[in-house]
Amino acid sequence: MLQGGCERTELLEPRGSGVFSSVLAGVPVGTDYAYRLDQGRSRPDPVSRYRPLGVRGPSRIVDPELFRWSDQGWTGVPTAELVIYELHIGTFTSVGTFDSAISQLPRVAELGVTAIEIMPVAEFPGGRNW
Repeated sequence: MLQGGCERTELLEPRGSGVFSSVLAGVPVGTDYAYRLDQGRSRPDPVSRYRPLGVRGPSRIVDPELFRWSDQGWTGVPTAELVIYELHIGTFTSVGTFDSAISQLPRVAELGVTAIEIMPVAEFPGGRNW
């Protein structure tokens, strides 16, 4: 089910091993979509790049090529200097979004953290997907 001015339904084709897929031409960046299961329930795409309304809301089509990287000179952190922080987006701030987490990154860096491991953000039982 696509939303955003072009609501339509497309069937997914079985590809084997429980995988279903479809390629849709002409769907613009910014379009929200969800999978409608046989029982009529809607679910977000489990591998979507963006869910602006949270883990149970629709997925949104993004174009990663539109992002302009500005860190070409960054060479990484030597393995011996890694201090990894496991960050769960849903519980890291009271808002529970990527944008709210970004605002807290200077505070995490002050702790001496040099790398962040983002915990899974796919749908999972519970209010914050832990």
